[in-house]
Amino acid sequence: EYCLRLAAEGAKVVVNDLGGARDGEGADISAAQSVVNEIKAMGGEAVANGADVSDWEQSKAMIDQAVSTFGKLDVLISNAGILRDRMLVNMTEAEWDAVIAVHLKGHFCPTRNAAAYWREQTKALQKVSDKVRDLDALMEVLYAELEETALDVGTMLHRARRPRGWLGRIKRLIGA
Repeated sequence: EYCLRLAAEGAKVVVNDLGGARDGEGADISAAQSVVNEIKAMGGEAVANGADVSDWEQSKAMIDQAVSTFGKLDVLISNAGILRDRMLVNMTEAEWDAVIAVHLKGHFCPTRNAAAYWREQTKALQKVSDKVRDLDALMEVLYAELEETALDVGTMLHRARRPRGWLGRIKRLIGA
């Protein structure tokens, strides 16, 4: 639903779904591809991704896919989750580990990799910002010089228009 709503607003979307079976086994990207097809049918742009978000490298590859496909990454919706429909006393250690992997590490890995991407973008922007600030300082100096020159020219023009001698002084005194 998030993917469809974002795409309806014009976002370019990477649809991630490992597509594991109810017991957590296997992987099938067809659910993600179905959402991609829906987005494309409404005129949007999307790609499917079947990464295991609890895997460090796969989640990084998912972030890299967004950047390489669409040129940038603006938003990360981290809503991975699995259900092990068992009471606590009936849950196995493997089932518990799977829940923890998806619900904790599955949110950490993509978020960490997205944050690393955004941090690099910020550093790049900072370099551009530094250059702009240097250019801005130069422009301020040039502007001050131009303003001073304009004042000098204005003063010269004002003096040139002013009548000279005693007649000029009288006209200034009477406001003529």
